[in-house]
Amino acid sequence: MLVQKVQQVLLKNPEKDPKLNTELANLIKWARTNNIPNDTVEKTIDRQVKLRDPKAITVIDGRGPANTGVIMECFSLKPQHTRSLLQGIVKKYGFNLNSPALDLFEHSGILEVSLPESEAVNASADPDGFCLDKYIDVAIEASAEEVTLEIGSDGPFLQFKCSPFDLPRVHKYLEEMGLTVINQERVYIPTTVVPVSKDFLDTLDKMTDKLDLHPDVIKYYFNVAPETS
Repeated sequence: MLVQKVQQVLLKNPEKDPKLNTELANLIKWARTNNIPNDTVEKTIDRQVKLRDPKAITVIDGRGPANTGVIMECFSLKPQHTRSLLQGIVKKYGFNLNSPALDLFEHSGILEVSLPESEAVNASADPDGFCLDKYIDVAIEASAEEVTLEIGSDGPFLQFKCSPFDLPRVHKYLEEMGLTVINQERVYIPTTVVPVSKDFLDTLDKMTDKLDLHPDVIKYYFNVAPETS
């Protein structure tokens, strides 16, 4: 929840100084009220600021057992040094950064857009019957690849998918059309999803605990899902 709130605030105002960003200052107060450690808040803000500049991101990928893959987005002044350190971490859990995994993912831009209140009511009542025709036309005009209706914890919203490098252009067009973009990000979506055991998921949890402690790692992705019996 904290990550999403920070994304939404920085989308409206990219200034990370709370003195120059009232909504960010209010969010920090909210985090303190909810007993979220200051260090967690500061790291979350710092990571989201860095993610907004794709030129500053180093992408490091590797393969694991049974065609599993990991992609890590890092902010590093010495990418090769960071890669070497991360290789030392992930190899203990069966991954190899010398074996590429980018082919297991699709790099995309995702924009979440709120629905007008009347349409949101209709979408909540009958999501399968909701007509997306006019938004498909908007997606085409905006140079987006597709648009779908998604149901979130706060209700239905539109999700536009585009090239990661087209995010600013698509965002601008959607806003010009009177739509409100509530979140946007560049993501890696698995094109090959590997079913894995609970033991393997537990192993990934241990690996991500280590990745979370590495100061250069901003975000990571896996192409796994719990296997079904």
